[in-house]
Amino acid sequence: MFGSLVKIFEKLSLKTRITGLIAALLLLLNSIIDLIGVAAIFPLFGLIVKPDFLNEFGLVKSVYESFSFQSTKSFGVALAFFLLAVVILKNVIGVLINQFQVRYIYDLYIHFSQLFYRRYQYLDFEKFTKLNSNIMQRDISHIPRVFATFILTPLMIGASEIVILGILLIGVILFDYRLLLVLFFCCAPIYFILYKLYKNRITSLEERMNGLIPLNTKSIFDMIFGYIDIHVSNTFDYFSNTFRQLIQEESQLRIQQTLYSISLPRIVETSMIFALSVLTIYGLTFLNDKSDLTTMLGVFGLAVLRTIPSINRIMNAVMNIKGKAYAVDSILIAMDSDHEIIDTSTSDIKFNESIVFNDVFFNYSGSENQVLEGISVEIMKGEVIGLVGESGSGKSTFSNLILGLLKPKSGSILVDGIILNNHNLRAWQDKISYVQQNIFLIDDTIEANVCFGQNRGDIDKELLERSIDNASLRKLIHDLPDGLNSIVGDRGANLSGGQKQRIAIARALYKKSEVIILDEATSALDQETEMHVTETFKKIANIGITLIIISHRKSQLLYADKIFEFQNGSLKIK
Repeated sequence: MFGSLVKIFEKLSLKTRITGLIAALLLLLNSIIDLIGVAAIFPLFGLIVKPDFLNEFGLVKSVYESFSFQSTKSFGVALAFFLLAVVILKNVIGVLINQFQVRYIYDLYIHFSQLFYRRYQYLDFEKFTKLNSNIMQRDISHIPRVFATFILTPLMIGASEIVILGILLIGVILFDYRLLLVLFFCCAPIYFILYKLYKNRITSLEERMNGLIPLNTKSIFDMIFGYIDIHVSNTFDYFSNTFRQLIQEESQLRIQQTLYSISLPRIVETSMIFALSVLTIYGLTFLNDKSDLTTMLGVFGLAVLRTIPSINRIMNAVMNIKGKAYAVDSILIAMDSDHEIIDTSTSDIKFNESIVFNDVFFNYSGSENQVLEGISVEIMKGEVIGLVGESGSGKSTFSNLILGLLKPKSGSILVDGIILNNHNLRAWQDKISYVQQNIFLIDDTIEANVCFGQNRGDIDKELLERSIDNASLRKLIHDLPDGLNSIVGDRGANLSGGQKQRIAIARALYKKSEVIILDEATSALDQETEMHVTETFKKIANIGITLIIISHRKSQLLYADKIFEFQNGSLKIK
């Protein structure tokens, strides 16, 4: 897994890598300063427990003499104030370093979250439609947060703590190697056994919790979007029981996770007390001078004061990284597939004459069934085209090919004689709008939904007013107390079906679309509302926009210039 982490680091920008190294070095500096804070206790402790301390430690004695202290009492007071100053300085520097580290970590969270977002946003349409929306939501929001919080942070902390622990142990060896032997033989076997017992259990637990996230999200969405069906079918118990089972399983896993987390520092603390007990027994048995035992225990206690937090952090880091390994794999896959989301559009394309299908064949990946077979047809600019046929006959596939969401398996689609490809696709899609039965509306104002994807300050007010008039939306806006600033609600909950359709048409007109595809746009409307929306279609057809209408209702096709009938992959013109 550490190999995967190295690959991720190598794929980051040079600036991000340098910032990461600075963050790691600052964290190491913070730990060294923390170690100095602990070491600053030692002279004061020695002065208190050993009367001849100054004579034994030349460095402390030279400080005593350099500042001309008259007594150990005054020197002890000065050391106490010095210790306080060191701790205050240490904590101030620590806060600043932690601030830098946290900002770096969450900058990476933003980077990886955007990476997943763009990966799905620009994913091939066929692949996108096969994905689970709950898994996408998990990948975009949860995986980057886990990577930042439970992989990168513990990794940097663990690395710096290992260095500090090494420095601390060297200091212990220099003082008395026997202290290190006691620590090693009392603690190392316990930590080794602990790691072996926990590592696979924690990995399994974390992977299952990661798998539960999309299931829990799905259960909640089922309740929200299936509200009417659940009420009408009286299936409350089924859906609430499903949700309860999922959160109960998640709760059990989180209980285990919490117990593992709580038990680690307790085991570390117990091992240290065990080592202290062994050291005390050794001193009482083999040391003649009890002051040597007091010094040894004091030094051991000071070492343990910093060693316990270090070992706890290292153990937690190892367990977190091991348990959250799935996040590393997901991030690496997203970075490896980054080339798939590059927008390659570079060329403009004009639509002044026609759209031509030239011997187009299409079948969906994994299927040998030809949805469209040898389609050759021409749509002139300004025409109204009706698409009819049984469900699955190829109408929606035909429209998706025009939209550029799908690409022909063979043959070509030409606009004014220019073949549609990756280099001009975005320019072509700027000229098209798609109005479907289930209109996508954001939970915002009518204005924001018509001027879809534009900042308020960039809105063309004149074009907006013209689009509202041509979409027959003026009366609705006039009747609402907040007018254009009226909130449409979640997915347009505050609007009727006909009102949603008119907003979608106004959106297409505001975009200055030259082609509008209407996919069963009135199938869910009552007869009177359908009549009004149809009149709107006629109005926009009269201003030279090419309309492609998919509908099972003959009333929608009465004013079509041509009707394309799809059957078994073929097309007939009526």
